[in-house]
Amino acid sequence: MDFLMEIKSKNHPTCSRMSFPSHLLWRLMALLFILAEISQRIIGCPETCACFTPSEVHCAFRYLSEAPRGINKAVQRVNLGYNSLSGIKMSDFSGLKRLELLMLHSNTIKTIEDSSFCDLASLQVLKMSYNKVEKLNKDTFKGLDNLVRLHVDNNLITFIHPESFYGLKMLQLINLEGNQLQQLHPDTFITLRFGQILKWSSFKTIYLSDNALRTLPAALLSGSSMIENLFLSGNPWSCDCRMSWLAEWIKKHPDSGVYHCIATNYLDADVLDFRVTVMPTDIEEEYINGIKVSYTLGQKLSLDCTPPVIGGGKAASFTVLSNSDAFLPCEATGNPQPIISWNRYTTGKMLVIKGKMGKFEVLKNGTLLIQRTNIKDQGQYICNAQNKFGSDKLVVTLSVVAYPTRILETRIRDLKVIAGKTVTLECRTEGRPEPVVSWILPNHTEVRDVEINQSGKYECIAANSMGADHRVVTFSVMKKDTVPKIISTSQYQTVVVYGGHLHLNCSAAGDPKPRILWRIPSKGLVDQSNRMGSSIKVLENGSLIIESVTEKDAGDFLCVASNKLGEDVQLMRVSISMKPARIEPKAFGKKQVLYGNDVKVDCVAAGLPIPEISWGLPDGTLVNSALQADGAEGDPFRRYVLFDNGTLFLNKVGTDEEGDYTCYAENKLGKDQMHIHISVISAAPHIQPPDLSQAKVKPGGNIRFDCKAIGEPKPKILWMLPSKDIIAASNERFLVHANGSLDIRNIKLSDVGEYVCMARSSAGEDTNVYKLDLDGNSPVINGFNQNRTVLKDTAIKFSRKLIDCQAEGNPPPKITWVMPDNIFLTAPYYGSRINVHRNGTLEIRNVRPSDTAEFICIAQNDGGEAVMLVQLEVTENLRRPIFNNPFNERVVTKVGGTAVLNCSADGHPKPEILWTLPNRTAFTGGPGTFGSRYLLEKDGTLVICNSTSEDTGKYRCAAKNKVGYIEKLVVFEVIRKPYILTRPKGIIRALSGESLFLHCLTDGVKSTISWSTPGGLILPHKKVIGRYNLLENGTLVVRETTMRDRGNYVCRAKNDAGEAVLAVSVLIVAQSARITNGPPPTLKGVSGVPVQLKCVANGIPTPDIIWELPDHTILSTTGKGQSLGKEHLHAHGTLIIRKPTIGHSGNYKCIAFNYLGRDTSTTFLTIL
Repeated sequence: MDFLMEIKSKNHPTCSRMSFPSHLLWRLMALLFILAEISQRIIGCPETCACFTPSEVHCAFRYLSEAPRGINKAVQRVNLGYNSLSGIKMSDFSGLKRLELLMLHSNTIKTIEDSSFCDLASLQVLKMSYNKVEKLNKDTFKGLDNLVRLHVDNNLITFIHPESFYGLKMLQLINLEGNQLQQLHPDTFITLRFGQILKWSSFKTIYLSDNALRTLPAALLSGSSMIENLFLSGNPWSCDCRMSWLAEWIKKHPDSGVYHCIATNYLDADVLDFRVTVMPTDIEEEYINGIKVSYTLGQKLSLDCTPPVIGGGKAASFTVLSNSDAFLPCEATGNPQPIISWNRYTTGKMLVIKGKMGKFEVLKNGTLLIQRTNIKDQGQYICNAQNKFGSDKLVVTLSVVAYPTRILETRIRDLKVIAGKTVTLECRTEGRPEPVVSWILPNHTEVRDVEINQSGKYECIAANSMGADHRVVTFSVMKKDTVPKIISTSQYQTVVVYGGHLHLNCSAAGDPKPRILWRIPSKGLVDQSNRMGSSIKVLENGSLIIESVTEKDAGDFLCVASNKLGEDVQLMRVSISMKPARIEPKAFGKKQVLYGNDVKVDCVAAGLPIPEISWGLPDGTLVNSALQADGAEGDPFRRYVLFDNGTLFLNKVGTDEEGDYTCYAENKLGKDQMHIHISVISAAPHIQPPDLSQAKVKPGGNIRFDCKAIGEPKPKILWMLPSKDIIAASNERFLVHANGSLDIRNIKLSDVGEYVCMARSSAGEDTNVYKLDLDGNSPVINGFNQNRTVLKDTAIKFSRKLIDCQAEGNPPPKITWVMPDNIFLTAPYYGSRINVHRNGTLEIRNVRPSDTAEFICIAQNDGGEAVMLVQLEVTENLRRPIFNNPFNERVVTKVGGTAVLNCSADGHPKPEILWTLPNRTAFTGGPGTFGSRYLLEKDGTLVICNSTSEDTGKYRCAAKNKVGYIEKLVVFEVIRKPYILTRPKGIIRALSGESLFLHCLTDGVKSTISWSTPGGLILPHKKVIGRYNLLENGTLVVRETTMRDRGNYVCRAKNDAGEAVLAVSVLIVAQSARITNGPPPTLKGVSGVPVQLKCVANGIPTPDIIWELPDHTILSTTGKGQSLGKEHLHAHGTLIIRKPTIGHSGNYKCIAFNYLGRDTSTTFLTIL
């Protein structure tokens, strides 16, 4: 008999019974509940989605603003279309390595983080149509090694990185339609590359329609040997020579040819050939959206793409004078416009063009300009004109005419002049190229204020590439004494920055040569031989120099020039510019540095005089250059270095150096300060993965476990032994190396277990676990792979009982039986009533009631020991198992509830209860992988706590003893509360008279749906009552709505786990009938001429129109209209009188009405 049973956890104490204090019990229960919830979320379906199969997740139309969490890692298809996703993050699809189909269409995705799809190694189809993506970066699709189809159409893409699809070697289809692309890189569709030589594309179909492309690069399809479909419609193409490559490509890849259809099976094959010929079509002007190349509609399109042609033949010659400019013309025509370049015939190298300032320049029309020609420039020049359709060449021969230099003045001349006069020495020349004139002693042609020592021979030399000439002038100066005169000084007012360099000029003329003397602001006198300190000196030409000025150097400087005939003076005033100290910038800064690293902190200060820099440390100590210079060996200031520019250098910082540092800048006019906070970042210890973390060693052997740790500060290595003892140094059996490695010597059974390496520092701790086992099998008794086995056995009174203890192991174990009175019997042993055979079997003859006791078998070797405890019961009779309730059962509970599956049985000896779970796993109540949610009572009852939907299935209960075996079936079902998917955002409005559809779709859980109307009517599942019809999918249909149908409708979805309620507010829009276009009050007609009387009315619901004729006859618009004699009323309300007579004169009334009201319009018709 099947029946429904639901049990809550609070009514069953088994789920909470433990053997330790109650406060620990409740904490453990809470922890288990949290872990169960987390486990359910990880392996389950996202809360707002539907998962009809384990391999599919359907999240369309869920108003999601971000990707859902908790998607099963084994899912193969995910649909997130028609949501509100605004971006894709790296964590959204991490771990979904089996995903094959991902639908992200019809969202508002604008940004995609790089490598967001890197875990989707199995993805084959990615659909991102109808989003707002603006660009595709280099790593947008990184990791999609098996992607075959990519749909990014109808987005806002304006840029595609040239390597966006690089590495997607399986990608065959790309849809870029409906974007805003204006140009593409030549390597856009390259998916595999070997250097820059071999490029290959796997694309077979490319959609580029409906973008903003005007042209495509010629190399775009150079590696696309597998292309089959290319869609380019809907772009504003420029039909010029830039696109001529496409026409050539189409010619090289024609669709015409022979196609073979091959049909095969395992017996034979057959071939059918088809020849396809593609006929050329004319391109008319209306289809050309680039350069206008067709003038008459219907004329064939012909692009003028011509190779270059240089006018004037293939050779030309020109002659120019040396040192003049040469113009070598080279005008070329072609489409596109050719590029002009020039080469020297002798070298073959292209001329270096440096614009207007260089020797060579190419003008806009292709003419080569050679400036200031000489003999070396003559020869042949080659003009090259080139475009993508060809090239042309012109050879130009240039000749340069030159003649040698000649000086026009006399070759030798003697000249005498009085000292102080001005004399000009001329040296006019002629020649080609223009001669270069130079003078020897004193190297210039005009001598001013000549002196005695300027007497001598002056030689003029003129030369060009064709030759040279010279002229000698003998110059004699006669002496004349003059009074000193200061002829050149610095400006009257001079401003110098503090610490700067002061240079005051003062040169004088006179004969004999005047002596220069300076009086400085301190009233002291200095000249070239008398100085005041090392910073002030007077040069030979009379200039005064002060190397580093101070505020004391401000004032009046007097220059005095004197000789034996007199003196001359000149006053100059000097001001010193000073500024207070200031640090830039002054904002409070922060600086982070790793523990143990060096750090440099800058302090840039400006001011006049130059400020003195000092630093305040976090402990209040002040560091400056003087204190640093006085620091002794071992002084803490040795850790700090203060440079001359104010930079503070900290050597190997630690936590003590963390804090606020203050820079002080001070000079005579003021001081300033700046604060910087330094944070010391410690790197937590990290143990590098070892080569060996598990080892099996023979007894007495040795082993080494490596433990290398990194971190700042350097971590300390500790080892925790299996005995939980912690060691940091070596002892008699354990050797700890300096690098952290642990050597274990003379390994024993007690050494087996887990060794934990701990790396600790002030920044944290890291651990790594190593496992050591003995290389030898520990004993196994009767095939039970556990150290201790407890068995129950029975024996009939006065019979012979054999208890097996067959032990296996390496080395072979030694077997010992412990009797109830603590007597140890080692195999083999033979007594009067009890024997222990060599194979370990215990024999008891003539079993007595006193033999009801516990017998222990112990098997030992070097690898360990195993114990089997046999609880022997001596009985007089046996009975096969029987269930207290032998019928199959059906148990139903809700998610999170507690279920009790009954399986109590009786028999002698007491039967053993075994449960088989839905996944065919046997469960006996012992330690296993099911956690504490499965509990087995002593009477065989199976308790499932915190049930989940995955617990649903068929459970089989078995009871067995030595006499027999029985089994029963328990069907367990876990259901969850229904969830209503369709939830309107606001009030639903419907027009009066039309049908109203109210949806109430649930998430697939079995549930019963009912609706309640505003009037209190309740409609059960799949019911039709009057105008109300409740469909099978939960949708309520209200036909021919009226104002009384407005109000709140409530949908209830109910099952055994609970109820979900949805309230929907409905507003019925209605309007009473109103005539908007009626007949005039009076109307005249002519007999026999048709007359139309209009009557147009509005209203919700649509009003009906009737006409009342003069004889009170009624015509209605019901149906498709109505006719009565010569009168015909159309369905839209117009009354037509086909052949009116005088008898048709009278009052005609139009009446428009619906259930909310009525309106009338009357006209008087007169027929003449």
